[in-house]
Amino acid sequence: MLLKQISCLNWKKNRLLVRIHNASRPAANKKIQKLLEYLNDSEMNFPGTQLRLHYELASKKLWDENSSLEVS
Repeated sequence: MLLKQISCLNWKKNRLLVRIHNASRPAANKKIQKLLEYLNDSEMNFPGTQLRLHYELASKKLWDENSSLEVS
C-alpha cells in the first residue's frame, strides 16, 4: 500500500496533504521523492475543489541512507 493518509493540512492556504508510505529501500524513496516534488511543482487542485494537492513521504528520515531508522 503506497498511500498512507489524506488530510487537510490548512484550509486557509487551501492545501490538501497526501502522505505516501515509504518504500523499503532508500534508493526507491529517493525516486518517489523526486516524483512527489514534480507533482507538487505542477500545482494541481483536487478535482471539484480549490484545494491544492501537496504530496510528501510519511517519514523523511527513513529514506535518508545516513540517518538511523526512525518511524514517525
